[in-house]
Amino acid sequence: MSGLCGWLGYDATQEHALTRLSRMARHIGITSPAAHAVGTGAALITCGTTTLTHSCYENGLRVALFGHPHWRPETPASITAAASLATGVAAAYRQHGAQILAWLGGDFALAVLDEQRREALLAIDRTGTRSLTYRCDAQGLSFATHLGAVRASTTQTPSLDSQALYDYVYFHIIPTPATIYQGISRLLPGQYLHWRDGRPTLANYATTDYTEQHRGHAGENQARLFELLRNAVRDNLDSKAVGCFLSGGLDSSTVVGITSEITAAPVHCFSIGFAAEGYDEMEYARITARHFNAHHEAYYVTPDDVLAAIPLVAAHYDNPYGNASAVPSYYCAILARDHGMDLLLGGDGGDELFGGNSRYATQWQLSLYHRIPVALRRMILEPLLQPEQLRAGPLRKLRSYIHQANLPPYERMERYNLLQRIGHTSVFTPGFLASVDITHPLRHLQNLYESVDSAQPITRMMAMDMKLTLADNDLPKVTGMCDLAGIDVAFPFLTDDLVEFAAHLPLAAKLKATQLRPFYRQAMRGYLPDAVLQKSKHGFGLPFGVWIQTHPGLRAITCDTLNALKKRDIIDARFIDTLIDHHIPQHPAYYGVMAWVLMMLELWFQTQHSVN
Repeated sequence: MSGLCGWLGYDATQEHALTRLSRMARHIGITSPAAHAVGTGAALITCGTTTLTHSCYENGLRVALFGHPHWRPETPASITAAASLATGVAAAYRQHGAQILAWLGGDFALAVLDEQRREALLAIDRTGTRSLTYRCDAQGLSFATHLGAVRASTTQTPSLDSQALYDYVYFHIIPTPATIYQGISRLLPGQYLHWRDGRPTLANYATTDYTEQHRGHAGENQARLFELLRNAVRDNLDSKAVGCFLSGGLDSSTVVGITSEITAAPVHCFSIGFAAEGYDEMEYARITARHFNAHHEAYYVTPDDVLAAIPLVAAHYDNPYGNASAVPSYYCAILARDHGMDLLLGGDGGDELFGGNSRYATQWQLSLYHRIPVALRRMILEPLLQPEQLRAGPLRKLRSYIHQANLPPYERMERYNLLQRIGHTSVFTPGFLASVDITHPLRHLQNLYESVDSAQPITRMMAMDMKLTLADNDLPKVTGMCDLAGIDVAFPFLTDDLVEFAAHLPLAAKLKATQLRPFYRQAMRGYLPDAVLQKSKHGFGLPFGVWIQTHPGLRAITCDTLNALKKRDIIDARFIDTLIDHHIPQHPAYYGVMAWVLMMLELWFQTQHSVN
């Protein structure tokens, strides 16, 4: 495990600061007090076992950066000339304060402590690749890249946040800025916290501009895309042994191709498969590997592997985390590590940047309804489809289409959410429901949607996905499992320049009617294999629902864990019984996801909440 943690408090002795920081440091894998940098009332520590860290102590300033930070091109030369990145940050902070964040690029978590002024600056990168959790209380400011370290900064266990528990079951993750605990929060992408004498101030130092600008010749834009991709990959090819995730999709295949261009030797790439119908893309991964003459290593995850990984995955995430594809990500990282890799390059972000999610095409189809004149819709079509008997008749699909089209864009796709389909009263106990706001998840989606400065609904959805789907879900999956496996990871698609380039592309370049990623596919024509370009979108899911019906060990741990969850008065015991006995046998892929989500919740209670 790697990361950073720190504390800035009031009139504390060195012994007090050291004791507090020692408790925190255990959660990022440090046990040696000699590694601690401690001053009166201030403490900060970094650990770089797998991911780079930069730290320094300059004239009363303690600086730590975790991740892969760098100076942006517009940074003044007087700052970039510093002996190290950390010393440059320290010098620039003295003169410019939080304005230095405009010059920092890459993925990072940053902490600056000013002991003399009792002041701290915390920030994370623009896409939220790295995370930073914090707590402000009467004793000071504690922060860390891991929630467990912040929780350990005090001897009192913080109270659970019931709303966060509800939102977890709804989203399968806890959306930022919340955590599972009251009073402990996380920074949002591109956000910083300035703390001075107990007064915290939150602000954004960067927001994505979605103004459409790249309306020039398509060939120029395509050339620019390749230039940015090559720069992004090249920046990660230092002295490390670098490999690539390879799922067989557009983005991981592109990263393999670009890396193979730049390196002198064939690139190493790593893939995970499943011996379950509908879940395996290994064929496309092999096609890409042959196409670019890459060294390809593949591993097929088995039910036994899943059984072995469940306690490891559950114990690693400080917040409940319900994305089952963490398991194949973990085994892929292990595969790469065992083949001598220090760093893996992932293709995450391409779908959100260039329009690759199928729900964007669905949104376009639903938007067609609003091209019909309002009078015709409201006076004829909608009244015609109101009768109760039409719910099961031949016009049922049309009625469903109109119902979805009339919903706000951020709410349309939620009809597939299990809590929307079954109903929250069937899933949760009455006592638990009395403590939460069931409208909160949709209001969270609405806030994300309305915070995007664009008139295009689909552009707003892509921006939402950058935060909720990518920063809150997919990136923690990959960074967390690479951390667990002991290997570093970077994401070429999420460099600042590439994100800005994609944001300025016209919407028509990302979605043309129901065609996904038209600009990107055209740019890659002749570069990626035709089979990869033409294949339909596929996920990286785990066939958990299928396997728990046939594998005794998986079924046993699922049943035992869910039965233990019944005792916590959160999930209705009748729902758990129905889920195991009826829902999963009938629809294993859909309801197996909920079984995993609830199992991870109970294991979080057992492995995280019970440990201080």
